[in-house]
Amino acid sequence: MAQRDPEEESSDGQVERLGERGHRPSRRRFGKAALGGIPALLTLRSQPLRAAGNCSISGFASANSGESETESCGGRGSEYWSGSLSKQDFPEWARNQNEPVDSEYGFPELVNAGNITLQEAVEGAASELLRAGTAALLNAKFILGYTLTEEEVREIVTVTQRDGVYVTSAGDELTTSQVTAFFENTFDF
Repeated sequence: MAQRDPEEESSDGQVERLGERGHRPSRRRFGKAALGGIPALLTLRSQPLRAAGNCSISGFASANSGESETESCGGRGSEYWSGSLSKQDFPEWARNQNEPVDSEYGFPELVNAGNITLQEAVEGAASELLRAGTAALLNAKFILGYTLTEEEVREIVTVTQRDGVYVTSAGDELTTSQVTAFFENTFDF
């Protein structure tokens, strides 16, 4: 291997001092800087961005503070689920619409639910939270690709109804009306 002169003229006529191995120091600094950024990238990869989308409750909570682009979450609203078309589209829903809201088919851990059916809940007979939450639960049961699972909907509704707030995994605290708005945000029509 040929020995390099410790001083070399650059393309612009400037004389640069080469490092121990014949590399320019700026090249070494660039390499060190690139390696120094890897832990930061790994941290971002291991922690999903909180405002990644409006279809998760954490994403909704963090994006709720400002204008952000929304995405389709795939859900149908309470107007759809309370109407006859939903019963035609989903015969299982037609068979179970008169189950109590606090039944195994609905929200089994709900306290003080009153004596209402799932159909009455989705019509808004109890509260806005139960109206939107029941629609979200039906989406989770029947709509392929809906953003939430039945378990997630049940937990969010049950905790919010019991405590008056829901705390996301990111630590954001949502009121009953904010949780209702989140569910409504997941409805496309």
